[in-house]
Amino acid sequence: DERPAYYGSIKFKESVVDNGGPARYACLSSKTSADKVLKVLTDAWKQKKPSVLLSVSGSAQDMRLDPYLKDLFTRGLASAARCTDAWVFTGGTDTGVMELAGSALAGQSGRTPCIGFASWKMISHRDVLKRRGEERNYRKLTANSSKSAALDKNHTHFFLVDNGSDEWGAEIALRADVEEELQKQNVPLVLLVLGGGPNTVDQVVASAIAGAQVLLVKESGGFALAMAEFFEPLLVDRAKLVASRD
Repeated sequence: DERPAYYGSIKFKESVVDNGGPARYACLSSKTSADKVLKVLTDAWKQKKPSVLLSVSGSAQDMRLDPYLKDLFTRGLASAARCTDAWVFTGGTDTGVMELAGSALAGQSGRTPCIGFASWKMISHRDVLKRRGEERNYRKLTANSSKSAALDKNHTHFFLVDNGSDEWGAEIALRADVEEELQKQNVPLVLLVLGGGPNTVDQVVASAIAGAQVLLVKESGGFALAMAEFFEPLLVDRAKLVASRD
């Protein structure tokens, strides 16, 4: 039986926005091949292959963005996704940049697939999802913490990845494999980075190796700020070198 260990649909009890019906989910081994993940999306879940993949990474904790920057990001992501027939990948939980991306895409007509890749053993209230082919009610009952987080109510699909560990980041390698496989199918990848910490480093490195164009939002702080400040002098030096050759 090649079906996922657990799969079905999720009805979020807190949701007041019409996101086009219950979210779909599948719990997978981290060793699952990328082509099988894509078959779930296109064959089982009937999602049209995207023209571009927008992958969002960064702070997994509550973000304190400048209101102008927050508005710019949410409106920009929604517009870019809508105009390009994109898929949006995130970490899937209702905190930090993942919650921000979900809320940006919520309630759209012709809903953009917002697909969360999350660590199965770090998802709170996951016991209700241990079913096959059923619709399950999901309600956030405890606050997010360093040990667990709830799924975000504004995502349309979830891949909950199990690598046997009780740690964050179990999904990173599989998500990168799926991104790379889509690029092999001529789907361009753009990685958007807001803030972030150690796991963001792993995600950015994996996506960059896969060939992603990386956009760092410097003003969001954290990893994005550190990397922007590292690369800016290099870009200036490169520009001077190019100018000297002209």
